[in-house]
Amino acid sequence: MNKMKLLIPILTGLIVGQIFAEGERPFSIINTLRVGYDDNLYRTAGGTGGSAYIRDTIDFAFNAALSDRTDLVLKSQLNLRTDRENDFYPNLYAVLSHSVSPRLLLQLSEKLISRDRTTGTSGGRQKYYQNDLGLVSTYIVNEKDRIEASVNHGFQRNDSTIEDLDYTMVGAGVAWSRDIRPQRTRSKLALHHSMLEYDNRDTSYDSTDVSLEVNHTFNQSWQGTVMGGITYLQPDFGALADSRSDMAPLFSLAATYSPSPRTRFTGRFSQKYGVSANSSYGARNTQEYLLGVQHDVTAKILAKLTLRFVDSQYDAGDNETGGGKSDEERMDLIAEFRYKINRLNSLELRLKHSEKTYSTGAADWDQNMVDLGWRVEI
Repeated sequence: MNKMKLLIPILTGLIVGQIFAEGERPFSIINTLRVGYDDNLYRTAGGTGGSAYIRDTIDFAFNAALSDRTDLVLKSQLNLRTDRENDFYPNLYAVLSHSVSPRLLLQLSEKLISRDRTTGTSGGRQKYYQNDLGLVSTYIVNEKDRIEASVNHGFQRNDSTIEDLDYTMVGAGVAWSRDIRPQRTRSKLALHHSMLEYDNRDTSYDSTDVSLEVNHTFNQSWQGTVMGGITYLQPDFGALADSRSDMAPLFSLAATYSPSPRTRFTGRFSQKYGVSANSSYGARNTQEYLLGVQHDVTAKILAKLTLRFVDSQYDAGDNETGGGKSDEERMDLIAEFRYKINRLNSLELRLKHSEKTYSTGAADWDQNMVDLGWRVEI
């Protein structure tokens, strides 16, 4: 898997020299240096670990046409932090597209992320990596219809204190997309099957998703997407859990409203059954709510406000230890202000409040962060 994981970056390195030799610069670089304060660095229940910090974020984007039939998109983000020992967080997103013929398109993609998580069992902030590699083949049947077939492989690796959450997943799917009204309404009927196994415990499950999605542009101001379906589950969670086959709802709703070119509102709700973030359970049901507003106060000042709420529900039947159900709730409220000094330089002020509560109440925490950033775009 490590060799496959490095395939796209190696390919990128081989072609960059040739593209640069032709005098093109199909890339952009954004560097953001932040200085701030975190009043609960390790997200403990007592909240006594306040600390100042310096963080540097480097965003790199590369977009090039390798030929008249092949395109490459590469985006990466490197986060360097001074507020804890394990302070390097790489992220990568890459897509290599190739038109085999006017009707057949192949896409190879990879997504690598590194983040922190907070668990009620281990406490504090724990680091993890997640990688997804996928191949999608799209066949254009006619002007309105497309058929897609996909295969994917993913894994997650965590700090040693929560290594029971490590998993490996493989999946495959097929989908039919149709333009009901060109440029206005599109539908997608999808079937996807995945097999997930936790690497450090005798737990796994197979899931089959069947869903129908409809995207519609009402007018220049309103756009919405609704998706509904079911997930058929075949779990194997051990002797103390309920490993009978079951079904769970699969649903999402998203809308975007732009009353003017300077203002945009976004909203999203989703519900799904998936990977557990608690080593005592084989899986969880998650409901996520997201609200956001973005407004250009002036030509130089941008303001953004984002509210995200996640409700994770662990059913008693999924408990591998024979215990009962458990719930976790996470809320993040972020306010951002950006002042554009000139074409290359901007100043950013960010305030963030986060809190997480558990049904037991034993490890509840809240956190406040404020920082000032200097953003340079090249």
